[in-house]
Amino acid sequence: MSKRIFNCTAVAAMGALFAGCCKKEYTEQPNFIVLLADDMGYADLSCFESEKNVTPQLDRMAAEGMKFTSFYAAASVSSPSRAALMTGRYPKREGLHIGVFFPDSASGIGPAETTIASLLRSAGYTTACIGKWHLGHRPEHLPTSNGFDLFFGVPYSTDMDSHDSPEAMAAKVSVTNLDETWRSSRNESWRQWDIPLIRNTTVIEQPVDLTGLTQRFTTEAISFIRKSRKHPFFLMLAYTTPHVPLFVSESFYEPDVDSAYRQTIAEIDDSVGQVLEELRKTGLDKNTYVIFTSDNGPWLEKKHHGGSAHPFRAGKRTSYEGGHRVPCIAWSPHYIPANTVCDQLATLMDFVPTFTALAAAPLPEDRVFDGKNIVALLSGANDAQLPHDTFFYYASRGAISGVRHENWKLKFENNQPELYNLSTDIGEQNNLAAVYPEKVNELKNAMLLFDRQLEENCKKERYLQ
Repeated sequence: MSKRIFNCTAVAAMGALFAGCCKKEYTEQPNFIVLLADDMGYADLSCFESEKNVTPQLDRMAAEGMKFTSFYAAASVSSPSRAALMTGRYPKREGLHIGVFFPDSASGIGPAETTIASLLRSAGYTTACIGKWHLGHRPEHLPTSNGFDLFFGVPYSTDMDSHDSPEAMAAKVSVTNLDETWRSSRNESWRQWDIPLIRNTTVIEQPVDLTGLTQRFTTEAISFIRKSRKHPFFLMLAYTTPHVPLFVSESFYEPDVDSAYRQTIAEIDDSVGQVLEELRKTGLDKNTYVIFTSDNGPWLEKKHHGGSAHPFRAGKRTSYEGGHRVPCIAWSPHYIPANTVCDQLATLMDFVPTFTALAAAPLPEDRVFDGKNIVALLSGANDAQLPHDTFFYYASRGAISGVRHENWKLKFENNQPELYNLSTDIGEQNNLAAVYPEKVNELKNAMLLFDRQLEENCKKERYLQ
């Protein structure tokens, strides 16, 4: 079966391209499921041309749905990216842009925020967050204070031990120690990380066995789906992997350290398959949107414990494409045309306006939303318009560092401009700044203006420095 492909220069033709594809009009509030990987690279799935991972369930999801090839996280590290997903806004607007939360952080996203979960809950949805949260660990910062009826998961990354100094944390995730951890994972090497498992606001296990987390999260997610099937629901299933340290359950374990990443991806793939099969068995596939994506690009410094962003440059913690551009698959057999590829620019921030539009939940009018409603893209509507023509890159410590406008991208590295034409240089290898100084000035001015306007309206920074 050939793929349908639509791009940023051919939007006007989309109506004809998708004529007759959509099988059903919206007659009731749909369910929403976001499956969020942690540090997954663009090329970590076989449907995104991975050279080493085999992902049959995600491949099937893509064949039955829509693959996005220009999909962006709003930050290249976890906490700001998740804040953007939750609020539909660049994380700086919320003061949640400086870095990631640690076990000693006193701040986090708070109940005063308007989140995707709170908006959907106000429209009658049951809401659950299962897996990694990473937006603050105190009770007032946890999911149940931010629009979720249920939380079952861990408050931060599984390499963060509250007893460790920053130096000790770094030592534990050295490649050498990660190799040994994988080899000895059947002998409870996970105990070196004192990670709590929380239900709602109560710690129920500490340390939690990291080898079984993916399957436990999957089981909890399926249980939630079954219990909620008679009412509209929103589920965020946020995996703790493939962020290091890598652990898998017994059926996916191979002692060779070179298999660690491949097997971790295989277990995520299996989890996705279980969730989609539950929807098929219960008939919920007829009225459920499922999105699979990642919070940011791969942690390349971890070598064979990290993923691949091919064909993009660099990865996590950078504002090159490999740090922000992530795999994304959208699936809803009755609403999304099968076997389609969209290369229009879309972002994690788009979930808020898109899901609320589908749920008939009004957005507050007292704030700016940077995300766009991409319902038309998902459905192939005749009047589909470009959702974004500009995207702004923020570095891992919160400073603006680049802008993409259409296919031109300007970024600054060590205060020096780098200009790329992404239509001909997707790997960002040919710096054109000296060739097109007018374009550099144009994009720089747009970038600084946006950041200045955002700065005037952003909330006080809540991160501990």
